Amino acid sequence: MLKILPLLTASILAYFVLYAPQPLFPILSLALELTETQTGLLTTATMLPLFLAPLTFGQLLSRYSPERLLRVSLVLLAVTTVGFVLADDFTLLLVIRFCQGLLLPVLLTSVMTLTSRSAGPASIQKAMSAYVTATILGGLFGRLISGLFADYSDWRYFFYVLSVLLVVMACFPFGQKGYSSVQDDHIHWRDIKVLLFERGLGLVFLAVSCLFFIFSAMMNFLPFRVGELNAQASGLFISLMYSGYLLGVVTSLSSSKLSSLGGGNYRTLIIGFIIYGIAIAMTAINDIAVLFSSLFIFCGAMFLVHSIAAAWVNTVAAEKRRLVNALYLTFYYLGGVLGSVLPGLVYESLGWNYFIAVLLLAAAIGLVSISKIKLQEYQ
Repeated sequence: MLKILPLLTASILAYFVLYAPQPLFPILSLALELTETQTGLLTTATMLPLFLAPLTFGQLLSRYSPERLLRVSLVLLAVTTVGFVLADDFTLLLVIRFCQGLLLPVLLTSVMTLTSRSAGPASIQKAMSAYVTATILGGLFGRLISGLFADYSDWRYFFYVLSVLLVVMACFPFGQKGYSSVQDDHIHWRDIKVLLFERGLGLVFLAVSCLFFIFSAMMNFLPFRVGELNAQASGLFISLMYSGYLLGVVTSLSSSKLSSLGGGNYRTLIIGFIIYGIAIAMTAINDIAVLFSSLFIFCGAMFLVHSIAAAWVNTVAAEKRRLVNALYLTFYYLGGVLGSVLPGLVYESLGWNYFIAVLLLAAAIGLVSISKIKLQEYQ
């Protein structure tokens, strides 16, 4: 795993960029006089191109080597991170976050492709579990550290440090010089049709979309829910509510063993989605301790499903690995885009319990999708 360590570090920094602003939402909301849904658009603005870009950038991803794209995206992310700090207008912030969203799918698709190449067919499950673990750590510590800076210093300093780390990371060797710029990963729409329908990946992608719809909604509006239950909650306190990510690290790294214990990928995915739904329902209880506990179960189930699904699509990708990873990210972040907006509108107008009802409906759709995968011999 040492040879993919630079790739995993790049993923961690990418998720710092994506999620570090979330604990700051109450601060930004007050400073810019925004509603909860308006503030949530700072996540939506980044996820929208994350949903659109993997496929619309297909020719770019095919024309240049993933190593080069990874380095360029890291440097440009550093520039936009500084811009986020300096911007004092909400519209400008949205534009900057949108630009970051254009860069992140290029970075993440390149990382996923290089990681799966480095691992080889025999170690894809472990390598992709390590990748998912890196994204978990990035999501957790990005939020936690930004909350610490907000409480004990100035949140802006964190983003300055992050921009420097991104530039430094762009200088690291990624160990993939043996590959030509584009060998076999050209993206064609007919290939997408084959992957979605003939190879049965469409059901996997639909389930993944529902998975991240729920997760994005919960993580985006969690700071406001914490504020409802504890009006004195600090930035650090809100950041610590994301500690459930730690169980996600465990389930991600243990996904192969858990799959074996669960009776195979199909059965484990079913179990994972059921546990996911139970954790969602638990968050309806008006108790901050129960909310904190339920988020551990919630994150553990989410990243178990995510790890198994991400590894499996790479095992069936064959020569179309970059296309499959682009499709995976497209559907994954489509769920994120919708989840960062639609449930928030329900939350604003009807309250948390109706918000939870929407998430449970999405979980049911994902569970049904998973149940159909067995027909495609998902084992």
